Amino acid sequence: YVAGSNHYWRFGFEGISHTFSPGVRRSEDPAVFPGFENMTSDTFSISKIVAQEYSFYVEDQLTFFGKWKANIGIRGTAFNNSEHTYLRASPRAQLWYEVSSNFRLKSSLNLMHQYLHLLTTSTIGLPNDLWVPATQKIKPQSSWQGLLGFEQEGKKGMKMSLDFYYKKMTNLVAYQEGTDLTILDARNWEDKVTTGSGSSYGAELFIHKKMGRWTSWLTYAWTKTTRQFDDINLGREFPYRYDRRHNGQVNLSYKIKENWRIAANWNYGSGLATTLATGKYEFPLSINQNPPIATSYQDKNSFRLPPYHRLDIDMGYQINKSWGIQQI
Repeated sequence: YVAGSNHYWRFGFEGISHTFSPGVRRSEDPAVFPGFENMTSDTFSISKIVAQEYSFYVEDQLTFFGKWKANIGIRGTAFNNSEHTYLRASPRAQLWYEVSSNFRLKSSLNLMHQYLHLLTTSTIGLPNDLWVPATQKIKPQSSWQGLLGFEQEGKKGMKMSLDFYYKKMTNLVAYQEGTDLTILDARNWEDKVTTGSGSSYGAELFIHKKMGRWTSWLTYAWTKTTRQFDDINLGREFPYRYDRRHNGQVNLSYKIKENWRIAANWNYGSGLATTLATGKYEFPLSINQNPPIATSYQDKNSFRLPPYHRLDIDMGYQINKSWGIQQI
């Protein structure tokens, strides 16, 4: 709704019906584990959970004092399952100041809520990740995020932006220490998790350059993401599994002819954080019994996997049709 030259209103409503079927499927190779052939079809899952989520939002994009622009809004949500109903409000605000025709400052502050939880492991091997909903016992996740940055457009086809952000998260969930993930049963997942908080902050750089037939862009992000749970790692803060200190991407493309293009894209990322065992200890009980074995671990996610990088090269052809554009 256009209320005037300085106000541009947007609003909307959304309804979602969720069906959750969390589960873990385990398969054993009979050649390696004789006698476990019947376990290949075991699925440790819970009954389907049906939930409804309703939301509405309203925001106003306004201009004032000539060079100032703002976007102020709020999003309200309701999440209902068979156990509980959650009501949450998520206000947000963005502010821009045009220093000149090609340079502007920007900032934002957002409060957000999420009704889905990701339970993830932090050990080497196939992950036992579960997507589970908020329940009467497990509250929705919440976070607020602040951002400061600038955008600049050069006279020779160059664009650049630099953003600094900080994000604080609460009501996060994670597996309790000592949980046996090899026999994880999704039916009792609420008894195997603990709640805590987390933070994420960093800087993101974007540079885009176009010169004749050449187009290039570069992105780089320095980030740090941590978690803190009273029942994990002796209450000490630790890196999140998907914490990556450096992430970068370089893309270069050349327009050979009107319809032909060749491009190269290189991605780089620091190694993910994981937890490794440092030793095993046996506790003999008697001569006729197999001694139980305890495993000793490092601090949570204290080991880094090797960095990851990949180079892709491709060639494309564009066909212009009366009904649209086709690319090969």
